Amino acid sequence: MGIDKLRLVTEETVTPDFCDWVNQDIERAFLERSARYLDVMQNGGEGIATVTPQTPCRIVTRKKKFQPSFFIQSGFLVPKRDPVQILEVNPNKMPNGREDLEVLVDWIFGSAEELKISRIDLNADLEAPVDSFFRCLRIPYKRKSTKYSESRSRTVQVHGNCGITGLVVGASPAQLRVYDKIQEQRVRRQPVDHLPPVLTRFEFQLRHKKCPIWNLSQLEKLLDYKPFDSLQFLEASTDYDFRTDSTSSKNRYLFNNLQKDYGTQEAIRILNRNRHFKRDIAPFLLEQHTIKRELQESYLSGVRSFLSNQGAEI
Repeated sequence: MGIDKLRLVTEETVTPDFCDWVNQDIERAFLERSARYLDVMQNGGEGIATVTPQTPCRIVTRKKKFQPSFFIQSGFLVPKRDPVQILEVNPNKMPNGREDLEVLVDWIFGSAEELKISRIDLNADLEAPVDSFFRCLRIPYKRKSTKYSESRSRTVQVHGNCGITGLVVGASPAQLRVYDKIQEQRVRRQPVDHLPPVLTRFEFQLRHKKCPIWNLSQLEKLLDYKPFDSLQFLEASTDYDFRTDSTSSKNRYLFNNLQKDYGTQEAIRILNRNRHFKRDIAPFLLEQHTIKRELQESYLSGVRSFLSNQGAEI
């Protein structure tokens, strides 16, 4: 929970000490492949023999070989700018939280002062099925909403045997993903015995100007941020009186059935084609504020654990 992915950008080159360690790993690969920690490739896709601070390349830790795992795109070309270095990490996977991140950044770049944040994923977990949120979730001014189920290879836009396993609302640079965390763990062949029977993850992917902070020195400000404050969880009464309250009952009946089949986001978009949604239907919708409070508490729990040098995976 808390911070799921962090993408850092800097014009500073990697340190000579880090390059030496990478080169030792490359050399070790020829002698003892099982001890190899990294995959080092040129930006064109071929292997590379030697890495220097100026070498354009991709460096990725191999699964289960080195912790914490990271990805580096060195010498990435940006239009009208000097080449930059991109570092991607998953703070949730760091057992000692911020301490591990600072050690890793200092080792690779020598300092964290020049690292800017270009993407940050903020998340929270709730013990409720995805399908219940699909029916009531809405983000104002977001047009795109897609439901999906997880396959072993890619995310596909269909129903699976276990029903809806996720939905996406909006698009980059501020996109919300809501998905079945248990199903995701199983697809990735990771243990789920320590997790509750039902667990849904809310994850906001924020990029560039939508990032709430700009560099690593501002991590403490995440405690004051409310990433899920724009979410709405809406419902309408199912008590219909078609005899004495015909108009209101018909509107609520139509909304409830569209909400059930298409989700709240799409239902409101459909009903607003004539631009009369706010007049005809919005007055009888009720918002569930309890869910937003629980999301904020879950998010803050993960952020506090990370800032206190503790792991906060789930």
